[in-house]
Amino acid sequence: NSTDDVVITVNALPTTAVAGADQTLCNVTTATLAATPATSGTGTWTVVTGPGTIDAGQANNPNATVSNLSATTATTFRWTTSNGVCANSTDDVVITVNALPTTAVAGADQTLCNVTTATLAATPATSGTGTWTVVTGPGTIDAGQANNPNATVSNLSTTTATTFRWTTSNGVCATSTDDVVITVNALPTTAVAGADQTLCNVTTATLAATPATTGTGTWTVVAGPGTIDAGQANNPNATVSNLSATTATTFRWTTSNGVCANSTDDVVITVNALPTTAVAGADQTLCNVTTATLAATPATSGTGTWTVVTGPGTIDAGQANNPNATVSNLSATTATTFRWTTSNGVCANSTDDIVITVNALPSNSVAGVNQDLCNVTLTTMAANAPTSGTGTWIK
Repeated sequence: NSTDDVVITVNALPTTAVAGADQTLCNVTTATLAATPATSGTGTWTVVTGPGTIDAGQANNPNATVSNLSATTATTFRWTTSNGVCANSTDDVVITVNALPTTAVAGADQTLCNVTTATLAATPATSGTGTWTVVTGPGTIDAGQANNPNATVSNLSTTTATTFRWTTSNGVCATSTDDVVITVNALPTTAVAGADQTLCNVTTATLAATPATTGTGTWTVVAGPGTIDAGQANNPNATVSNLSATTATTFRWTTSNGVCANSTDDVVITVNALPTTAVAGADQTLCNVTTATLAATPATSGTGTWTVVTGPGTIDAGQANNPNATVSNLSATTATTFRWTTSNGVCANSTDDIVITVNALPSNSVAGVNQDLCNVTLTTMAANAPTSGTGTWIK
């Protein structure tokens, strides 16, 4: 007999390929795959696209380690199960690597004056996306500005600062955050230093500024010898010393609040010295004149001025401030009282009076005719009665 054999081999279908879930990783170059092991046939890893590679000796390992992954390009790996002549089964897994987001830099804190809006200044995210959010405070991010490093913000307030947060993110990587605080200073109260003061014979005074309801008020000396007493610089009603009657002192009240422009106002303190004590000179009694010369002590402090108190006399033109003024219209019938007044600013005046009395010439004396008498001890004289002055007999 002649015989021949044939062998029929039947391959089982390979296990259905399951490459595992796609993976998104952060800032790595290696990963571990996670295919379902082939219980029928053989499983094999291959690279479909991308820069990743399968480590040596790992091609048939369901949990193969892979390398050379990149944050710029994803890599697709294929898990193929095969068994003899049966059709292969394949499944792909994509490994995506996210780069670390740019380190968040929100920009320097800002202190502004009397505004409700501002512009933020974060460092742009070159990796990932930057996003602004409000952490605390009344400020808001303008519509469409959340991802703008130079976002405009509104509703800022002078009563409460607003903290804005710049968050950079990229996929599954941890976010990076940085905060910026926007503080708005209100305009300081308009400075009002108070009215200028003119005082008499003092070295100290009390200032009278309007208190600062916004910001801080501070006194300084602009010019002059005056000084602000210790601990009084921020007191609207500060006490000041070392004032002088020879030089006025200018004090400045400055209101300030943070970065806002200061407001200033000045007050001048002038001190008048006491006027020289008035000395009008001795009273004068003159004979048969209508003019005279006065003799007051000159005023070395302040000004001296002559006035007429009573009587017909007058002060000659241009002579009112002359200690040695000439006066006219004196009369023998009525004395004239002149007053010398020394004055200096707000100080009390000093006054002294002088009386000018003019005597008329006496009447001519007429004693009467000579008398020859006989044997008497008494007689009657017959002189004229004086119409001016007094007549007096002398032996």
